[in-house]
Amino acid sequence: MKRLRQLSIYYKINGITISMLVFFMLFAGWLVRGFTADVLGKQIEQRGLETAIYIATLSADDIVVDNYFALHERINTKKNNTEDVRYIIIADHAGNPVAHTFGTSLPAGLPRNAAELLADGADYSVSIFDSSEGPIREVVTSIDGNANIGFVRVGMSERTMQLWLDQKTLELLVWSLLIGLLAVSLATRMAHVIM
Repeated sequence: MKRLRQLSIYYKINGITISMLVFFMLFAGWLVRGFTADVLGKQIEQRGLETAIYIATLSADDIVVDNYFALHERINTKKNNTEDVRYIIIADHAGNPVAHTFGTSLPAGLPRNAAELLADGADYSVSIFDSSEGPIREVVTSIDGNANIGFVRVGMSERTMQLWLDQKTLELLVWSLLIGLLAVSLATRMAHVIM
């Protein structure tokens, strides 16, 4: 503490300026990242809901007549053509899977019964869980608005969003550092003039 008092006003002004800039840059970066992650998360949920409604609308008749081949073709085509879709599951009225994009069986840890995931009277539900591939947002909706026909579950991966967010956060920090260096040089110059 005694050593800090012995510093000249020149170093004290620069120290205060640098400290405030670092604090502001970190706080602003944290806020921007949080807000952006929330907005992107809502967009992923919306795309998941749109995918689920699309599959549900086209699949109602195929579930009623047990056309499982058409269901498998439709969900695999949609999954392969949509970047963030990790999986699609079509379940019957009891919530048991009748078609999915996992191959032979559902992975361990994934809830089996879709009927339990959708609250009574709700149009859709969204749940977030961690997987070995990162966070997954699962959207569940009833087929054609009728739980007596079945359900569609769409798992949306956040991996692309996280990579983009990490890249933009890094860019923000680099720009903040450059602006901070400019501000420090100006503060140093001003402190020199004052002294």
